[in-house]
Amino acid sequence: SWGFAVLQVNYRGSSGYGLSFQQLGKKQWAKGIEDDIDAAVEHAMALPAIDPARMCIIGGSYGGFSALASIVRHRDRYRCAVSINGVTDVPLMADSSDWADSKAVMDFYEEYIGDLETEREKLLAISPAYQTETMEAPILIVQSAADRRVDPDHAHRLITMLELRGKPNESMFVEHAAHSFTTDQWIAVAHRLRR
Repeated sequence: SWGFAVLQVNYRGSSGYGLSFQQLGKKQWAKGIEDDIDAAVEHAMALPAIDPARMCIIGGSYGGFSALASIVRHRDRYRCAVSINGVTDVPLMADSSDWADSKAVMDFYEEYIGDLETEREKLLAISPAYQTETMEAPILIVQSAADRRVDPDHAHRLITMLELRGKPNESMFVEHAAHSFTTDQWIAVAHRLRR
């Protein structure tokens, strides 16, 4: 209704498409998942109704991580990026998330994302908060102030690093919001995105 074309990608690791498709996402953060998104974007860019010079990438939670990873991969492809409750420091998920409250979830983290003991450096290397030197697109960081899944420290770390490097960014902290927004909170976020 606002005149935007929207591409939503069911990349490897997405649930609802069978266990084998979900398992293809194992340890594919910033790798194969982004390859799938790139393939879909490149297909869309070739469509006559799409102007490839006017694209923005937006995502929430893992998608917020992915939006940031995409502007690291493609410095000139996107005019802007929006990270909504996005993971910016991958190892921090094991320290400050409600995930850390459950051994079963931490076992999932180790299997699907990475082992903090043996793969910490690799996880830090893909963390957007530590790749800000390559980010050129303006970034809007939207963060729930009461998020227990992706702690607000993720947003604060990213903002600090962007500002240290003089990179363009804006932020919106949604008071009293958890990891998922209420309808009214989504409306407020949507209006901020439209600006």
